[in-house]
Amino acid sequence: RSVRNAGINLVTLANNHAFDCRTAGFRRLCHLLDELKLGYFGAGHTLTEAAAPKIITANGVRLGFITACDPQTGISDIAGPDTFGILPLDVDILSDQIYQFKQQLHHVIVVLHWGDERVTLPAPRQIKLAHQLVEAGASLIVGHHPHILQGMEVYKKTPICYSLGNFLSSRVYFTDGDVITWNRREQTGCIVLAEFDAERLISIEERPTYDDGNRVVIDDSGFGRSWINRLNRSLE
Repeated sequence: RSVRNAGINLVTLANNHAFDCRTAGFRRLCHLLDELKLGYFGAGHTLTEAAAPKIITANGVRLGFITACDPQTGISDIAGPDTFGILPLDVDILSDQIYQFKQQLHHVIVVLHWGDERVTLPAPRQIKLAHQLVEAGASLIVGHHPHILQGMEVYKKTPICYSLGNFLSSRVYFTDGDVITWNRREQTGCIVLAEFDAERLISIEERPTYDDGNRVVIDDSGFGRSWINRLNRSLE
């Protein structure tokens, strides 16, 4: 409910925690999202449902969102023809989806759950995969999972944001007394502002955020901007 009240209108469920409360918890989540009219994609009762795009039309521009989750991130349930689960990351399937949806839509945006946690650069295999998806026709690729920023590169005029880092970075407490804490870099996230018309990406901006433990703010300290710039230079 807080997500909906914040003005967010679309979420991906393709992640390694979607089934932490098993199928009953997943059903409850889907019912709540439907009740709140909050769009979701990336997981479902069947493989067809998990693979379905989410289409948004804004000012006459038709945007299609597709997503997938790398099994290496530790997903517990992979969707099958008649079984609950998450859409696994497969470059051939995603490329076919992009090609298919580009015949009907102006842009296809790919959201990927992938990468190594707390590592500040994407693995070579991720870069290769992202480039393949751009060549298939993706207009924007956005990644998440590593819990830290990994920078943005522009390949053939298409932005690839490998990881947006943590937007929320609350401590994580375990029943055995262990706790996960975050350093300043991991408390820094990124909002990507992308503007499209029917033909092209007009502009893109990376705006740093900071979770100070009480609230999330736009980071105007200079730290977030400097960190993003450093990561982008490393990718170059």
